[in-house]
Amino acid sequence: MDVRHIAVAGTGMMGPGIAAIFALAGRRATVISRTPEGAARGVATARSLITQLAANDLAGPDQAKEAAARLEASTDPEGAARAAQLFVESIPEDLAVKQAFFTRLDKAAPDTILCSNTSGISITAIAAKASRPERILTTHFWNPPYLMPLVEVVMGERTSRPIADGVVELLRTCGKVPVLVRKDRPGQLGNRIQHAMIRECVNIVQEGIATAEDVDLAVMTGVGLRFPAYGVFEHADLVGLDLVKAVQDYVLPDLGAVQGAGRLHNEKLARGELGAKTGRGFLDWTPQQAQEVRARRDASAGRRPAGPRDLYPAWEKGPQTLECLAISNSHREMARSYVEVSVIASSATEEALCDFLFAEGALGLVTEDLPGEPSGMCIRASFAGSLRVGALVERLKRFQASLGALGLPGAEGPIEVHEIPVEDWGRNWKKHFKPLPVGRHLIIAPPWEDGPFPENRRVVRVDPAMAFGTGHHATTRMCLEALEAFMDGWPEDQGGPVVLDVGTGTGILAIAAASLGAARVVAVDTDPEACDAARKNLPLTEGTSRVHVLQGGIEALGAAGRFDLVLANLDTRTLCPLLTILSRLLAPGGRLIVSGIPIEDEPTVTAAVHSSPLRTVDRRVADDWLCLTLVAR
Repeated sequence: MDVRHIAVAGTGMMGPGIAAIFALAGRRATVISRTPEGAARGVATARSLITQLAANDLAGPDQAKEAAARLEASTDPEGAARAAQLFVESIPEDLAVKQAFFTRLDKAAPDTILCSNTSGISITAIAAKASRPERILTTHFWNPPYLMPLVEVVMGERTSRPIADGVVELLRTCGKVPVLVRKDRPGQLGNRIQHAMIRECVNIVQEGIATAEDVDLAVMTGVGLRFPAYGVFEHADLVGLDLVKAVQDYVLPDLGAVQGAGRLHNEKLARGELGAKTGRGFLDWTPQQAQEVRARRDASAGRRPAGPRDLYPAWEKGPQTLECLAISNSHREMARSYVEVSVIASSATEEALCDFLFAEGALGLVTEDLPGEPSGMCIRASFAGSLRVGALVERLKRFQASLGALGLPGAEGPIEVHEIPVEDWGRNWKKHFKPLPVGRHLIIAPPWEDGPFPENRRVVRVDPAMAFGTGHHATTRMCLEALEAFMDGWPEDQGGPVVLDVGTGTGILAIAAASLGAARVVAVDTDPEACDAARKNLPLTEGTSRVHVLQGGIEALGAAGRFDLVLANLDTRTLCPLLTILSRLLAPGGRLIVSGIPIEDEPTVTAAVHSSPLRTVDRRVADDWLCLTLVAR
C-alpha cells in the first residue's frame, strides 16, 4: 500500500499524537480542525510531542526536524481527504456526527481509505450511509498514541480484507503494533478483555470477597506482572490446557455474569462517585494521588513490551522510561521549599517550552516580557523542592536543542534555578496579581492592594496561594461574567438564589456569588489545599458568611438540596460525565454555568449536552476558551 500523505481530523487528546506518529514515519500529515486557530494549535501540539520524543532519544534531531516540516494545518476535511491516501477521523464519539462526516468524505474522496479512531462505535454503523463501505475501517490508537504500541484495526461488515491488511502493514512500518479485529463487535478487542476483567473485579468487591485496594494489588503484583512477558494463550499452553480446564470448571460458575454494569457500580454512579474526577469512586482520591497514578501509567507506557523484537521496531533501544512525559508524584507533594526554574524563550518557542515544563510537573508558570525584546520573554516555572533539579535542567537543555534543530529562533536561551522557601510562595504572586475589573459590577483584587477602587464595583479579594482562580484566566473571567448576568436577571422579590460552586479552587466564584447577593453558597473541591485557600479567602470579602466550603466530590453535598445556580469551571474530561449528575442538582428553572472548555473541545461538550437533560441558552468565547450556560430541557 503506497501511502505518502495522511490526513487527521481532530485536535483533542488523540489527533495531534496520531499525526506525529505518521510524520515521524516519513509521511506528510495534515491536521484538520474547524477553525484555523484550532488547526494551528493541533500542529503545534504534534510538533511539541515530536520534540519531547527527540529530547528523550526516541527520535533523532534530524528525524524530528524533518517530521515537524511534514505537518500542516487545514480547515478543509474534504480537500484534505482528496489529497491524502489515508484519512483518520478522531472527532467526538457521536454516531450521527461520524456518519455525516464519513458520508461527506466518501463523496469527496472516493479513492481515499477512511479510518475512524472510535473506541466503541460500530464501524459498520458509521459506514452505513457511505457508498463505498469497503474502504472504511477502524484504526483505534490506544492513548497516548505516540507511546502506546497497540492499534486495533477493525473491519466492518463490508470492509475489504486487502485494504485492512494494507493498513495493518502501514501501521507496522510506522512502528506501531497493529492487531486485526475481523468482526465488528462492541468493545473491539482490548476493551472486551479489559472490561471482562473489570466486571469480575467489581463483583469481587461487591460480594465482599476483597477490598478494591487488595484487588488492585493482586492485579498489579500478580497477573499484571505476568502478561507483559507473555500472552494469555502462551500462558494457557505453558500451564497446560487440562489444568486450565480443571480450574475453569471450578471457578467460572462462581464468577459474576451480570449483563451491564453491576449493582455496586450503579450505586456509586447514583451517588455521584465517578472516580478521581469527583474525589471518590471505588477508591478515595486526592488530586496528588491521581497525578501519581497517571505518572506511573505514562512511565510504563514508554517501556518496550516483551516479545519478539521484530514486532516492536520503534522500541528497539530497549526499555525506555519517558520521564519528560510523566509527572512524578514527588513533584506534586508539599515540600519545605520550592524550586523556580526560569528560561528565556521567544514567541516561537514559548508554547512548546510551557508544555514541556508542565509535563515535567510544574506547579505553575508565569511568563514575563523582556524589556527591549519585543519577541523575547522569560518563563518561570515553580516545582516542589523534592525535584531532581540537575536531571530536569539536562532534559530541558536537550529539549531546547531539539527546538533549535527545528530551526526555531531563540530556542537555547539561558536557564536559571532558584530555591524559594515555602513561606515565600504566596509572596511571589504579589508582583503578578493586580486588581482586575470584571463585567459591570466586580473588581478582583488581592488582599495587599488597598485601592482606591471604583464605587460602582464590588471588591472580591482573593489570595491565590496554591489554588486556581484569580479572574485573570479567560475561563474564570467568563464564569464571573455569566454569574453576574444571572444575578442581574434574578427577581428581587424572591430573595437571593442558592448557588453551588463545583471545583471551587480559591473560592473566587463562590465569593463573587455571595458578594452579588446569593442567599447561600456551597463550594466543593476534592483538593484539600484548594479548600484551605478558599476558607482563608472568605473573611477578606464582605458578605461571605453565607459561603460554606466542603472538601470532596459531589457526594460531599449530602442532603444539601437543590440549587438555583451551579457553577462548574472544570476541564472537558471531568465536566462531560458530570453534566447529567449536575442537572439533577438544579432547582426548577435553575441554570448551570460551565467553563474550562478549549474551543476545539466544543463538539465533544455539545454532544455531551445533547446526551444530557440540558440545553444551551448562552455561549461565550474568549481567548479560545468556551463558557456555556445550560438549563433543563
